[in-house]
Amino acid sequence: MQIEVQQSTSPEAVRLLRQGEVDIALSCRYDFRADEPWGGLTGEHLLHEPLVLMAPSYLHLRIRGRGLAALADEPWVTGRRDSGLDTAVMRAGRSGGFVPQVKHRVIGAPNVCELAATEVAAAIVPRLAVPAHLEGLIVEGPALGGRTISAVVREGRHRDPNIASVLRILRTVADDIAPSLRTSRFVIAS
Repeated sequence: MQIEVQQSTSPEAVRLLRQGEVDIALSCRYDFRADEPWGGLTGEHLLHEPLVLMAPSYLHLRIRGRGLAALADEPWVTGRRDSGLDTAVMRAGRSGGFVPQVKHRVIGAPNVCELAATEVAAAIVPRLAVPAHLEGLIVEGPALGGRTISAVVREGRHRDPNIASVLRILRTVADDIAPSLRTSRFVIAS
């Protein structure tokens, strides 16, 4: 068995799967976005990951006291326009009564985390994207939703021994990660 990895957005990965260019797609579905139809595909839930707020440390006390409204005049970093992360930031702003001032846009949650680490902007990212050395920038409390990560295959293909083997490995990895999401003090109910 030979495994090749190709990174793309969830919609692009599903398109490649439908066209037979890949055998398994990992899909991230945000709680607050409409699900894309998976006709002809089968998705297997791997885990649910909460979204967390990262903010400059000097703002933490203000955020705990005033909630998201404390970030009304602060700059934000997020993903591409209309991405899941961008939508999460816009939703957070609406719930706090303001329109977020997005000053920085980068591709990928790890890059959002790294820019947030400079403490020049607030960000909303998936919990697993935050490296251990940046956990101190996470602000507990705001309910920001989350995303469900699933392994998606064309219907009937899960019986292929190679695909079944990879799916087992993905389930094992997700099962190993899931307890840390449940027991982390940073888990946010969604």
